[in-house]
Amino acid sequence: MYIALNSDNERVHISNTKDEEKYFCSICGEEVIKRKGLINAHHFAHKSNSKCIESDGWHYDMSDWHYDWQNQFPIENQEVVFKINDKIHRADVFINNTVIEFQHSPITEEEFNDRNNFYKKLGYKIIWIFDALGKEISHYRGGKNDNIVCSWNYPIRFLNNVDCEDSKVDIFLQINEAIWYRQPNYRNINNFKELIIENNIIKISELNDGLKYFSSDDYYSDFEIIDLFCPFKCRNNEKYSYKKVLNLHRLTDEIYNYALESHYKFYGYCPVRNNEFFDHTECHACKYIDTNCMRCMYRFRNLETNRVSEILDVKYDRDGRVVFLKLCVDGEIKEYHLKELPYYTKTLLEFAEKKNDIKVARFVNVNTGKAVQLTGYDLRMLLKTKKCIGKLCTEFGNASSEKYEIYYWDKPVWLLTWFVEERKTTI
Repeated sequence: MYIALNSDNERVHISNTKDEEKYFCSICGEEVIKRKGLINAHHFAHKSNSKCIESDGWHYDMSDWHYDWQNQFPIENQEVVFKINDKIHRADVFINNTVIEFQHSPITEEEFNDRNNFYKKLGYKIIWIFDALGKEISHYRGGKNDNIVCSWNYPIRFLNNVDCEDSKVDIFLQINEAIWYRQPNYRNINNFKELIIENNIIKISELNDGLKYFSSDDYYSDFEIIDLFCPFKCRNNEKYSYKKVLNLHRLTDEIYNYALESHYKFYGYCPVRNNEFFDHTECHACKYIDTNCMRCMYRFRNLETNRVSEILDVKYDRDGRVVFLKLCVDGEIKEYHLKELPYYTKTLLEFAEKKNDIKVARFVNVNTGKAVQLTGYDLRMLLKTKKCIGKLCTEFGNASSEKYEIYYWDKPVWLLTWFVEERKTTI
């Protein structure tokens, strides 16, 4: 713990202690020890014979990661103690009728649910932030409603059972380092544009296959979460402008940019030719392609950009193509709903249904980067049996000699990289 009580029952942070004074646990009342070493964050600790865990029952995270997060909030909001009948617990942070819990170390499903129920009985909302740095979570923008599509190879198992519809509990995963490591002086910056803001947090918004495949409604910044409760002076009228600042150059459609060997092609939808199986290696020859960022300008070729003074909102589909625009044109606000386009990524079943003249083809799972090779026969059997059998491919592009069962064929994460058509016979 980082806050204890002095002899006058006043809350004292570990950074403000005095050597000669005694300090006591705010939950059990036992005297605690000041730990101020050179390695771990300074903290209070119970003596070895303490029975506090027996009276509390919860295990509190004592990691440096936890301390750094907690320390971004005012001391008076840290480690606030609550009591219901004979149960007494402390929240990592309590602010604006919201409990914020930071979790770095393992926690059981029983304790997770117990904490939620305890604070919900008090009428408070609970926000959980889990340390997911280096936890093999892949993610990209492109789900329905332009959500973030995520997959987690080795998730915290009990989170597979969370109720995403519970408005009282929000669960966030920190996937990249915090702003206080990237920019330690972030609190003292006056100009919002000077902040180094990154989308380093995702929210568990919808479970598709537990946490093996889930979605987040958006990317978040740690700065954004902290500012929600502790507003910064540098905000002015540019709050979260890093999400909304778009220029006319962004009125383009993304061309799927997947890291493949140069000899590979891949196929998607070309609005110029209105062809779903257009080979994107030919895009460089098209006058509507911005080769600096590999985005297609064709659908916006007639937009008189000199008449557009501001882009108020843009929504994209899961492959990064524009589906909605809100613009200020000649001083008037106008909304445009654009025709939805066929997705680049599909299920293997969709490819089998749409392209029935394939002799052999290779597909890449854009979440995992794994490639598989399927024949026309394999695809026809998939249509018939709803089971996919094919060859696995190595990172060097070689297909295995044996065939294996291919999983996740029913997930829209497959990109067609190349195919050979069946030879057409003529009479």
